[in-house]
Amino acid sequence: TMQIDSELIPVVIGPKGAMIKSLKKLGGPGSDIDIEKLTGIIKIMSNDNEMRNKVKNAIDKIVDENQILKVPVLKSMFSLIYGPSGKAKDLRSKIEKSNVFMRPDDIDTTIVLRGSIENITSSAEDIR
Repeated sequence: TMQIDSELIPVVIGPKGAMIKSLKKLGGPGSDIDIEKLTGIIKIMSNDNEMRNKVKNAIDKIVDENQILKVPVLKSMFSLIYGPSGKAKDLRSKIEKSNVFMRPDDIDTTIVLRGSIENITSSAEDIR
């Protein structure tokens, strides 16, 4: 049993369940994975400890590569990055090349970064 941030559950499940199917296959015959979406609790069931550890390590890697950081920005900076002119195209390009997914939050004064902690921290510094 392990627990992750419930915001990352969709990443562990993957599009159309592709990631969770892959994880179950990694666990071997007779293994199963139970996910509690609200709490982020993941139960890995397998008779083989080695296979169970492989699945746990794979989930840990998914989580490590999908950390989330919300970066508050001035409205003027937000407009530069996401406005029609996109004057900060070089900044967006640099962030994307560092394997960081960037999107606006529901409010237009926050940018959400997703990636490894090192990459999102560096990208946040670039934005600020």
